[in-house]
Amino acid sequence: MKHIIIVIFVLFLIPVASAQYSSDGFNLNAIKHDVIAGGVYVNGGHGVGTSPYSEVFENVPDGVTFARLYVGVKGGTKEATGWVTVVFNEHDLGTISLEGINDTNPNVYCSGNGEYWIYYDVTNHIANSNAVTITTGGEIDGRVKGTSLVAVYNDPSETDKEFWICEGNINLNYRTGHDDETIRFDGTITDEVKSATLWTMYLSGNEGVNDTLTFNNHLIAEDAADGGRMENGVHKWRDLCFDLDCWNVTDYSQSSNNITFDRGIDGYLQPVGAVLIMEYQNGHDGDSYTADNPLTTYRHGTLTGDLMYTIGDSKYSGRLHPNATYTVDFDIELPEQATVEFARLYAYWTWSYIEANGTYPDMRVSFAGEEINPDQTFTDRKGRPPYDYPAGTYCYDVTDQVRSGGTYTAVVENAASDFKKFSMDGIGLLVVYNDPDGGEIEYWIKEGCDIIYADKKGNITPEEATTKLVFEGEIHPDNVKRAILTTVVASGDKGENALLFNKKRYDGVYTGNPYRDLAIDERDVREHLIAQDNMVRIEDDGDYMIPSNAFLVVYHGSHPSSQSTPGFESLFTILTILVLIIVAKRMS
Repeated sequence: MKHIIIVIFVLFLIPVASAQYSSDGFNLNAIKHDVIAGGVYVNGGHGVGTSPYSEVFENVPDGVTFARLYVGVKGGTKEATGWVTVVFNEHDLGTISLEGINDTNPNVYCSGNGEYWIYYDVTNHIANSNAVTITTGGEIDGRVKGTSLVAVYNDPSETDKEFWICEGNINLNYRTGHDDETIRFDGTITDEVKSATLWTMYLSGNEGVNDTLTFNNHLIAEDAADGGRMENGVHKWRDLCFDLDCWNVTDYSQSSNNITFDRGIDGYLQPVGAVLIMEYQNGHDGDSYTADNPLTTYRHGTLTGDLMYTIGDSKYSGRLHPNATYTVDFDIELPEQATVEFARLYAYWTWSYIEANGTYPDMRVSFAGEEINPDQTFTDRKGRPPYDYPAGTYCYDVTDQVRSGGTYTAVVENAASDFKKFSMDGIGLLVVYNDPDGGEIEYWIKEGCDIIYADKKGNITPEEATTKLVFEGEIHPDNVKRAILTTVVASGDKGENALLFNKKRYDGVYTGNPYRDLAIDERDVREHLIAQDNMVRIEDDGDYMIPSNAFLVVYHGSHPSSQSTPGFESLFTILTILVLIIVAKRMS
């Protein structure tokens, strides 16, 4: 069964997350937010150096589930072009052309005078000791400003930790008056915090010039970006560029947390990364039927073109034993002049277990004949027996595979070497493409996994089983023609639920359409828009559901009801004249 949603889109805003060029840069966006029994490894080095540039990341724990390598390159000017090649643990990660103001690489953030921050997925290449070699060339300056490795690892012997990994490339500068930027860590902390650790990364920052870093409005440091790294009171390196620091922010942690970078009198300040790690006193209560894993923003922006979301011929898989496969075909039709901006694959899985114990699946995924790895994983679970089996949404960047219309095939294989089993609720494919015939539209893409169930036996109320998410930013409702909200909710099939958009409530929304294991709802919410931070709430009242995606698309232009019917004024004038002629004849 196929379910296709087509919406129209516009030009990129200063993006929450994008990969191209922007003079003022790209705000930091949480590319991964989860809870894990284990931790997050963060390391980097070693200041500015010439090509070839080498670094070693040692003592990376076992059990890594996610790892990104970051590389900073100096362009010199925004017009200069060149290239960078990276080898990680003897694996060639490829050569990227760096195009300055014309850069469109999906894994490159370029700002200011050609300052590049580049990321690579190295999850499958990670080891205890990791060597990286970076080589640059072309017209660019070519110096490497620094490199960093961020890795998430499982370790059942460690306590639960909630973490946020944020990336971007903010160019705070005196030329445009871009002085400060605030980053919010989505979610509400309800557990007692044992420790809170904040890592910050900068590409540029001058020693002795008082930029500031604040956490929840508490001053953490003056001259936070001093162009180096301090460890145990000693500088590991010092220059005017790459800066990596760790801050203890336990005393300032709140239920909702944010940081603010302010350049002060520093001419240029370029934050490119932030990692927040929360360790809880008595474990994390996030694994439950309450709404505790809010969906996060993958992208927010504008472009001229269309967006297509389809689940192809998805259906519920039933139990997948080791070596079993699940296949979904997608038929994609794009306009002749369309160019793909990005494409994203969502694997919605559930009921993962071995014997009577919940576990996480060993999943191998291929798309268009190529094996792919997730760049985001979201999971949740009930948190108590019986049947404490997790579910999840795994997210994949398939931009390189989807370059035009056609038929595409996704295959999920249970790659477990033991007796792990899991089921698939379905697979979704999102394709965003540029089209010169499209309209101007602003959009938000949310993704995640939040199991909710208003369970009377468990004393969980509908209010507690309500997933909340905010489409942040300002809009002008008077200049909106339509506003299409699409929500994807696994297992929403009984109608014992509600969708709320700001103050508007819709009851019984999720009734198993297109099928009981994957409910998709699309509706126009234009009449209920507000000017700032529109909120969605998905409420369970005894259904058991897993909100997994939410898309809001705002079509700019006049609403049809505010426009006159074409030709109506002319018709009215003609009728008026005819009536006057008839009246005049009768009077004569």
